[in-house]
Amino acid sequence: VLEEWILCQRSWLYLENIFCADDIKKQLPVEAAKFSKIDSAWKKHMRKVRDSPKAIDVTEMPGVLEMFRNANQVLDEVQKSLEAYLETKRAAFARFYFLSNDELLQILSETRNPLSVQPHMGKCFDAIKQLVFKLEEEEEVEKSEEDLLEEAEDKEAKPMQIEGMMSGEGEVVHFPRFQYTQG
Repeated sequence: VLEEWILCQRSWLYLENIFCADDIKKQLPVEAAKFSKIDSAWKKHMRKVRDSPKAIDVTEMPGVLEMFRNANQVLDEVQKSLEAYLETKRAAFARFYFLSNDELLQILSETRNPLSVQPHMGKCFDAIKQLVFKLEEEEEVEKSEEDLLEEAEDKEAKPMQIEGMMSGEGEVVHFPRFQYTQG
């Protein structure tokens, strides 16, 4: 029982962070529904554990082993579907192969936030650290990645102007025409 429980907990912890993002839920509705059922069962069981914290009592509850085995099977299916989905995204844009699953998921879970790609620019494009955005106030954005992401969370999803790109050494190359984010 404990082995199945630990396996379930590990998978649940990983997937819970992924499926709490609304964009991922919209892109993978079947997997999100499957995860939601397991999430409910997991939380229900954890409430039982809280009410009866003795390990022996909890592991001997009727149906616990079967519940964890079923949850592990469903979580494994969700994980495989998620990996297949990421593979389709990588096939559509080959530079995504340079990113880990977690990094790609971070970008995909924030599709309305163009600034969410900033921390990953260096892995996708050689010698480009970040893009230079132009804000509504006509102010160039050449701030740290963390500052950009924090500011972007407060903004509505709308196209942003990209003025240029910046290298790791701080050299800025301005585009002849603004480029606009889309997607």
